[in-house]
Amino acid sequence: MRKFSFSLILVLSFFLTIQAQHDPRLVQRLDSTLLATRAMDFNRILDLTYPKLFDLVERDQMKAVLRSTFDNNQFLISLDSLTIASISPVMTVGTGQYVKVQHTMLMIFHFKDTAGKENIETEKLVANTMAMQYGDENVKYDEVTRSIRVFTKPEMIGAKDDISPEWTFVNYKKGDMITELLFSKEIRDKLAEN
Repeated sequence: MRKFSFSLILVLSFFLTIQAQHDPRLVQRLDSTLLATRAMDFNRILDLTYPKLFDLVERDQMKAVLRSTFDNNQFLISLDSLTIASISPVMTVGTGQYVKVQHTMLMIFHFKDTAGKENIETEKLVANTMAMQYGDENVKYDEVTRSIRVFTKPEMIGAKDDISPEWTFVNYKKGDMITELLFSKEIRDKLAEN
């Protein structure tokens, strides 16, 4: 019991430290983003998305992509355990403020066509392919539930600037073409430092 109490205190102090170091509105909108993501509330996710993205892909198209990503002919994805792992210090570039956010989540791929032994082999192949991308320790195939559990630590950029007067977010991968189209080299360089 004592070990559990100490662990709980450490976790709570970590989250309080994150909140104390950052703009409360940033933390509030980031929490809203994670809650909307877990609930698959695509309209709310897009409301909290960096609006410049919609210059590249129309909002309705993005919504359709999200829907088909999480629910298609092969599988349905559910999300669990979404938590903020870290928020970088706020970086100011010109009149804008930017942060890099790492969060954790568990993606559960539920296969739809579970008839036949050959489908189990296909599911195992998919799991092995995912393990190459996310690491063996982060991917588990469950033959009983016919699902794959993938633990991942994606990153996002939080932006509050002339384009987005409120904090909004977009997925981040260093060297990704979308990031290069959305943010200047100066912003990308500062993000890469953190």
